[in-house]
Amino acid sequence: MQNISKAEGFSTVTDSDLVSLAQQGSEAAFGELMRRHSNKMMQVAVGILRDSQDAQDELQNSWFQAWQH
Repeated sequence: MQNISKAEGFSTVTDSDLVSLAQQGSEAAFGELMRRHSNKMMQVAVGILRDSQDAQDELQNSWFQAWQH
């Protein structure tokens, strides 16, 4: 895993490294994963559920479950 300075943020950090950091309790790394992937996940959820509010609810549930594990 690469060394991350607070000044550079997470722009050069891989998703794999962000997952590792999130698993160690980094809320910032988890937030970056959410920032990177929420739009695409929402598109997929709306495509499956055909309802934007249901999709938003399920997306929130998914992120919550990911944080818990």
